[in-house]
Amino acid sequence: MKTLTISNKILYSLLYFVLFIYLVFIFIERQVNKKWLSFSFDKPQKKEISGKIIWYWSNNEDDFYILLTKTDGRIFLKTDKYKNLSLTDEIRVIIDQKNLNIYNNYENYIYNNFFVDKIGYILEVLEVKENNNFLSKFLKFLFKTTNITRNFLIKMIDENINSSISKDIISKISIGYDYKDEDEIKNYFQKIGVAHVLVVSGLHVGFVYLFIYFLTKFLPLSVELRIGVSLLGVVFYMLITGCEIPVVRATIMIFCFGISFLLYRKTNLYHILSLAALILLFINPRSIFTVSFQLSFLACFGIFYFYRFFLNFFEDFIKQQNSLFQSIIKLFFITVSAQLMVSPLIAYYFNRFSIISFISNIIIVPLTSVIVWISLISFVLSFLFKNFSFILWQFLEIFVSFYFKIVKLFSEFPLSEISLSVSSIEIFVYYCLILSVPYFIKYKMKKIASLFIVSVLFTFFLYYYFNKKFIVTFFDVGLGDSVFILTENKKAFLIDTPSNNMITKTKIIPYLKDKRVKKINYLIITHPHYIHYGSLEYILDNFSLENIIVSDFVSEDYEYERILDKIKNKNIKLEFVSYKKIIEFKNGKVEIVKNNKIKNNNLDKESLADVNSLLIKIFYKDRTIILTNDLEASEIIKNISCYNKLDVFQIPKHGKYLGDINCLLEYFKEQKIKIVLGIVSTDGVNFDVRRFKFPILSTNKFKNIEIIFSSKRKQINNFGYITKVRI
Repeated sequence: MKTLTISNKILYSLLYFVLFIYLVFIFIERQVNKKWLSFSFDKPQKKEISGKIIWYWSNNEDDFYILLTKTDGRIFLKTDKYKNLSLTDEIRVIIDQKNLNIYNNYENYIYNNFFVDKIGYILEVLEVKENNNFLSKFLKFLFKTTNITRNFLIKMIDENINSSISKDIISKISIGYDYKDEDEIKNYFQKIGVAHVLVVSGLHVGFVYLFIYFLTKFLPLSVELRIGVSLLGVVFYMLITGCEIPVVRATIMIFCFGISFLLYRKTNLYHILSLAALILLFINPRSIFTVSFQLSFLACFGIFYFYRFFLNFFEDFIKQQNSLFQSIIKLFFITVSAQLMVSPLIAYYFNRFSIISFISNIIIVPLTSVIVWISLISFVLSFLFKNFSFILWQFLEIFVSFYFKIVKLFSEFPLSEISLSVSSIEIFVYYCLILSVPYFIKYKMKKIASLFIVSVLFTFFLYYYFNKKFIVTFFDVGLGDSVFILTENKKAFLIDTPSNNMITKTKIIPYLKDKRVKKINYLIITHPHYIHYGSLEYILDNFSLENIIVSDFVSEDYEYERILDKIKNKNIKLEFVSYKKIIEFKNGKVEIVKNNKIKNNNLDKESLADVNSLLIKIFYKDRTIILTNDLEASEIIKNISCYNKLDVFQIPKHGKYLGDINCLLEYFKEQKIKIVLGIVSTDGVNFDVRRFKFPILSTNKFKNIEIIFSSKRKQINNFGYITKVRI
């Protein structure tokens, strides 16, 4: 027995060692790929390729494949025309192919989730060769059965549920199908921190396992066979729902529990969780960079780590309560345990935090389990007794309607959700502190705990004290401009605002809070065009402002003039620039230039405002940044002709006017001016950026672009909703 225990320890140590080494290689692979995957706007190239289909998925409109080729590796393919291709088929096709851009959110999603480097659209299928070996036939049969079952379940929901909202909720919760991708519905669930119930996860897999195990009670099967049948049912459910990471993780873990039970072996939750992670990472190493992987495993780890601690800590209190209240307390502890681990990541990725999630989960999760159970029973009855199942479907629709009303009620609570941003260093400090608490309490190490907490907080303080940078950030606001400047001595400039208040609420304000900006020292509106000042009033009402600077151009825009009048009535300094204004800060200055007034009766009021835009020059040490906004190319050239080098140059008019683009191209060619980086703030690029001899990043493709000025070598790194550039 002792030898067996030692062997187990060696085996588990080996498991964690392999997992650690594998993670190191995964991170190295990602850094290497960042060096060669293009971050420019590569256009798709027409190409003939051949290979074997190793993965297949379909939705209402498109079919998606992963093709394994000998020359190009794995390629992610999409088609809306060719619906007769099957798993394991060897095909020869003509496609539009391009390298994935990992700085584009959609392509980064494909890169991480499907372990591919290239994407293509099928233009023509030249040849299809079916594989008829046993494995191919089995896989085709399995996936065909899966699709038939999935379509049958979708049809059952569609035929028996009338309300589109109820259809969407039931299909999401039961089989992970988006009947109607309603952002409004998702927003209600997100606001109260229960959006996870709309995604098929470990919670749903557990319900399915218990449901199948319960049904097998009515069959003459032994316990071992019932467990085996239930495990196979869970695998089939995983295939039906599309093999999302949380479902695969839960399926692997349930398999481990089931096999341990059959072998009469004790289970260790951490070992099983680690094994599930290792298996998933062997299948797709890049899945560790997906939000679903991180949230799924951290939520599980949180429950394993904190739940037992809470039960032991409050043991005496729990024993004094009745059984119903004990169940509520335990459910609350499970919720808190998971939330303690995932809340920082939710704030990091989505810039939001639900204050009432700890309470809402106690009510919504049990109600969700009822929906899952009733849905599963309804599916079975629809298959066996179609004419008698409608009563249960009607009850389910009424129940889901009631369920959604409760979600909406919670979402209407004041401060049910707050905008919040956290940095990676803050997340690290948080996890160090929160994970150490149970350990120190368990072993009563008060002095060591105090010393550890003080050390972590002191390190945190030193990081922020010495981590002083000059940052320029171009926000992704669609068609429009919004640029933020943060100086070394924490002076904050905001140049133009989004046209949409929601963008300001979810992108601008959280970013400012993340940078510890409590007051905007200077808000500059370059010209009275709505896409440049649209949310000025929202910022005015929701953020502290010190100075507002605008052009002295007389606008015919009533809304703009109304907001200016509102500013005058507040305790905010309003200044009009008629020629030039200079604002100095540590190691630099901002120069605001107003060109000669252009009057042209042939222009509409928006175009007239554009050509009278302010030009912004930013100087930091030996660096020069030019923000052109909507100025004419000829006016821009007059203002930059004295420079031999520009570190950042903003493409004017969102890159929409080819006349200005050609004018600038000609000038740069003749003058041989050196430009380190170009930025275009737009909802879509209308020109070939490769015509310029310097790299150009678009907010449409790279999202928020944060430029950090340092002496280090040039770097471009993507972090989900923001691209960080070091020049």
